[in-house]
Amino acid sequence: MPIIYDPTLVMLSVFVAIIGALTGLAFTFGYNAPSMFFSPKSLVKGAVIIGGSIWSMHFIAMLAVKLPVAVNYNSTETLLSLCVAVFFTGVGLSIASTKRFGLLRIPVAGVLMGSGIAGMHYLGMSATRGCGLTYDYDGVALSVAVAISASAIARGLHFGSATHSKRCSVGWF
Repeated sequence: MPIIYDPTLVMLSVFVAIIGALTGLAFTFGYNAPSMFFSPKSLVKGAVIIGGSIWSMHFIAMLAVKLPVAVNYNSTETLLSLCVAVFFTGVGLSIASTKRFGLLRIPVAGVLMGSGIAGMHYLGMSATRGCGLTYDYDGVALSVAVAISASAIARGLHFGSATHSKRCSVGWF
């Protein structure tokens, strides 16, 4: 079955992901939770913006795929995939920003966020109606590993640097 991608939508999905991540991280500047259950407005805003942009990027990219059959999406599974992205992003941001987990905070946050991204992706894919989907298990394992690694690296770059507190005092948002 021939598959064609709309390059404009592919580029838009990448743009949405980058702008959403930068905006969401800007909202988390200055956040330093005394415990992982403390949820100030900046953390919630960051989780909604980052999780929402991850989800938006995924579905814009899915719309970029042009298949020779009619495809639609189950609305319940699609909405649930958005909730998964936002929830796991919030938990990951909360853990990454607290000192409670010590040196494990960045890897734990990366595993949680990466797992949430993978869960959102595969739940979103399962919402597809109109064509049968099959998965290569090696590809699935690799995609989960990439999601976890990228999440851990991003959290480390944002929350792990010694200059984080100096950047926060500049007055972002």
